[in-house]
Amino acid sequence: HRSGVATTLNNIGLVYDAIGQPQKSLEYYSQALPIFREINHRSGVATTLSNIGLAYSNIGQPQKSLEYYSQALPISREVGDRSGEATTLSNIGWVYRDTNRPSEAITSW
Repeated sequence: HRSGVATTLNNIGLVYDAIGQPQKSLEYYSQALPIFREINHRSGVATTLSNIGLAYSNIGQPQKSLEYYSQALPISREVGDRSGEATTLSNIGWVYRDTNRPSEAITSW
């Protein structure tokens, strides 16, 4: 069951992120993402893109983080995942705050 495999890979990535190993989490997210895309699991794609954005934020790459969040956001909206949309918007706001660009957080999204 491909969806289960992708979800498990994504969850392993979350664990690595939670224990302070975002670089390792990226390895698992990068395995989950193509599977979700292959099976056209749009909410899984959005969640994984957002998780990748979080990992990049955690390793100090805010621009890369924003690239992934900007891919995740329209998909979350498309599939009606209001929670995922809210999480992604919040994470975008944190990136702008952390990079001393709070006005962009208000106007960009």
